[in-house]
Amino acid sequence: MSNDLNNLQVELALAEGVKALWLAFKDVDFKKVNPLRITDVEKDFAPGIDDDHLKMKYEIKLEEGEELKQFKIEIFKKGMKTPSYIDISITDVNVKYQWDGKMNQGGDMDKYIRYSDDTFSIVLIAITKDSIENTYTDTAKKIINPLVDEFLDNIDIVKYIDGKTLEDKFVYYDKLRKPLFSEITSSFTTNEAVDEFENPLKYFNDNVHKDVFLGRTIMVHKNYYPYLALIDKDLQANYGKRFVLNSNYTFGGFSIRFQYGSATAVSNHAYGMALDVTAANNPYLSKRVLFILELLMDKVEIFENKLSVDELVELSNKLKKTQLIKEKVNLIKSGFYVLATSRLSSKTVADNIKSIFNDFENYNTEYIQFSNRIRYLRNERFLFFNKSQSEILDIENELYEELPIKIKNWRDAILSKYSKENLTDYQSFICEGLNKSYRLSALFSEYSQLERMMNDIADLCNVINASQSLIDACERIESNAVLPSSQWKNVEEFGQINYTESIGTIFDYIAKKNKRYVKAFGTSYQTIVSFLKHNIHSFSLNKQVAVDLFYEELSRTGFMNLEKDFIEAFLRSEYAGKIHWGGNYDSHKDFMHIEYVENGKFD
Repeated sequence: MSNDLNNLQVELALAEGVKALWLAFKDVDFKKVNPLRITDVEKDFAPGIDDDHLKMKYEIKLEEGEELKQFKIEIFKKGMKTPSYIDISITDVNVKYQWDGKMNQGGDMDKYIRYSDDTFSIVLIAITKDSIENTYTDTAKKIINPLVDEFLDNIDIVKYIDGKTLEDKFVYYDKLRKPLFSEITSSFTTNEAVDEFENPLKYFNDNVHKDVFLGRTIMVHKNYYPYLALIDKDLQANYGKRFVLNSNYTFGGFSIRFQYGSATAVSNHAYGMALDVTAANNPYLSKRVLFILELLMDKVEIFENKLSVDELVELSNKLKKTQLIKEKVNLIKSGFYVLATSRLSSKTVADNIKSIFNDFENYNTEYIQFSNRIRYLRNERFLFFNKSQSEILDIENELYEELPIKIKNWRDAILSKYSKENLTDYQSFICEGLNKSYRLSALFSEYSQLERMMNDIADLCNVINASQSLIDACERIESNAVLPSSQWKNVEEFGQINYTESIGTIFDYIAKKNKRYVKAFGTSYQTIVSFLKHNIHSFSLNKQVAVDLFYEELSRTGFMNLEKDFIEAFLRSEYAGKIHWGGNYDSHKDFMHIEYVENGKFD
């Protein structure tokens, strides 16, 4: 009985509880969702870098009849309970919101949020006129660019990064950082040293300093400067103040950038381990620029050729004396255009040209043999009268019947092997292409002979008219048995082709130049045509200029204006393997550039 009573009491209590819950929540719409929502937050935020902003989209969906009284955004740094940033000035809903990253609360006032503060919270708060408060919290993860802290912590070094604006520098450093990190740490001897390495900018802050060299302030790595100090002392001991504050010897050092013309290889300037000496007068010249320079200067080889300081100075002075640079550049450009648009290739011409010459030499020899045979037979028939009737018939048969057939067959054999169109291609390739590109007529007196023969070959050495003249000379002439001298002159029509040793020398030169071309530009002539269309950076003018103007300016300034005494101070035997000069580079020449390359240079 008592158990039944207890059970009844429990059931009544549960019923009362259910009723109370129903009364409490009977007006609540459980299907209703939070009216606030952040729909999108852009990543890679770089606070403090120029005008970069955190960009996000949010939306507020108010119920019918609800009105917004206040809307605000609060941002909390990681682990903080009080906001570091508050904005209560927002009046628009369903819009984009931008924040520059600068905080406005407490001890963080006017400071930018840092990567170390990631992950942070973004809180949206909406209050309706009925004082109903809706709060939405979203956590922004990995929003801030990880390079921001090291970039802004080393802002004094940042000015040495290539780029005009802070944003330009930041984007450029983002590309540079990985190869910088890799190269600096590659010389570390322990894993602990690599683990303790913070970042390249801090490394530069700690290791690249201002010093004085030949009276001028320079910015170089602390491991490079002791050598520069010794060279400074040596130059002043031997030459007094000759190089001190000399206007022809100015220095550029620390510059955080890739090598000139590269987007992957880091310059030694980025580590403070290189000096540029008067860049305007001692420029960097790529292999391609040097190849064209060689063509302008006639039979010289600069790239992949280690020249002495004296030889380089001599070549630079030779360039200064070279006339009509623009005209020569444009001639070279027109020649390579012919080569690039020809149906032939350099290899095809190289493989076939001697065979073509040999063929036409043989054709010429056969032509002369025909001509001489006709002359002989006519003489035998009409000038010498001691022939029997049988002998006369044999002579006439050969002269009037057999020889015309042989001559026609000779002509047809030539025409079946060679067409005027194909031979004209060879003539154009050599005379309009290779001649202008490699300036053959200016270098070889024998070129005029080559051009005449190529013109003859392109015209099939007048084979049709020449063969017809031979055939005409074979005809029976009743009124005058001996062929008149005027008609014999007409018979001498076939071009005289003679592939002499001097002509061979021209083709040897072409083959040599083609090999150097391949090293500089590859196998396609289209590459140099494209190169010649684009501007080149002129160090003396400090801007991009057209190719013809670039070489004209280079001929005015020269490319090597450093004195031998100055350069040799860096090239002394005790600095071997420690200091390199760009004038000794193989593939390109960087006459201004003197760099520190000793093993363990980052230690």
